Amino acid sequence: MNQALAHSESGVTDAHQSQAHTDDFTPPVVVVEHVFEHDIDTTWGRLGRFGGIAEWQSLVAGCHVEERYNGIYRVVSLHDGTAFTERLESYSHADRCFSYSILSGPLPVTDYVTHLRFSPLGRNRSRLVWRTWYTVPSGGDPVAIAQSLEAMFRNGIVGMSRLLESTR
Repeated sequence: MNQALAHSESGVTDAHQSQAHTDDFTPPVVVVEHVFEHDIDTTWGRLGRFGGIAEWQSLVAGCHVEERYNGIYRVVSLHDGTAFTERLESYSHADRCFSYSILSGPLPVTDYVTHLRFSPLGRNRSRLVWRTWYTVPSGGDPVAIAQSLEAMFRNGIVGMSRLLESTR
């Protein structure tokens, strides 16, 4: 693991904080919440890694994380042969959250930023709130895009739950 990734995953926030939509004034386009029947340390420990998406998202064939001169990136390859290039925008181990933007890929949107936050719910439960902001270009179908993203997130949550169950 490279040094920047180790720092990022240990709680140092990346300096490249996205300005696209993630402020408190712009409502997200898609929000998905889920409660896991696992304590926050287990949940965050298994799901709080920027490079861990291939462990829980069944659509993903592989994920390559790399440090570049201007941040930490991952290239997420899907089983259909397409790929996304994503940049880690912020990461906080203390707050159990991270954000990333999509720089390129087959998704028909621009200015895509997503934020995942995990929080404790008592001793043996935890909550994920997954918020996403983006712009639909002219001619795009905002309802279909939102439905597709929500379905992809829910598919990911099923995989997250399976991964957590495998740790019992």
